[in-house]
Amino acid sequence: MKDVFTLVNLVKDGNKKAESDLIELVKPQVLSVALGYKNSFGALGIDADDAVQRLLVKLPAIVNAYDQNKNEFFAYVKTCARNLFNSICAKRKKTVDNLVPIDVVPSIGDGGKDISEFESAEIIGRFFDEVRAILKEDEYKALVLFGSGYSYEEIAEALSVERKKVDNVLYYARKKIKRNEEFFKNLLK
Repeated sequence: MKDVFTLVNLVKDGNKKAESDLIELVKPQVLSVALGYKNSFGALGIDADDAVQRLLVKLPAIVNAYDQNKNEFFAYVKTCARNLFNSICAKRKKTVDNLVPIDVVPSIGDGGKDISEFESAEIIGRFFDEVRAILKEDEYKALVLFGSGYSYEEIAEALSVERKKVDNVLYYARKKIKRNEEFFKNLLK
C-alpha cells in the first residue's frame, strides 16, 4: 500500500483507486471520532454509521482542501469529522426542539429534572414512530432526512425532487404535527 501523502496526491488528481485506498486508511480514524459522539448520536436518534458514511463521501473534498504544510493528515481528517458530527448533532437537536413541544420535555423524567440520554432517545423514537402514522411517505422521509442534518438541497437530491418540493413537503409535515400537538404532548408525558 502507498503512503498517505502519495494517496492524497493521487486523490487530488482524481484517482478513484487511491480514493478507495485512502478511505480504508481513514475509516478507523473516523470511527474513533464517532465513538466519542456515541451518547450524543444515541440521544438524538442519529445512526453513527450514517454519520461516518457522510464524512467518507466528503473525503475527496476534504483531501482537496488539505494543506500538508499546515496539518498532519489524520489530525485534519479527525477535525473534519468532529466538525461534521457537531453539525449533524446541532441540526438534529434544532429539528427535534422545533418539532417536539419544548414545554413537554421538562415534565418527563423524575420530577422535572434533566432527562437521561436513554429517555431522550426513547422520546425521540416514540415521536418519530407516531409521526410516521400521520404523514405521507414523502413527508416522513423528508422529515427524517432533515432531522438527520441534511440540507434542503441534499434532501431534494436524495428524494429526486426539486428543492421547492422539499420546502412544501416539510411545511405540510410540520403543519400536520402542529395540528396533532395535543396528541404528541400526551404521548411524550
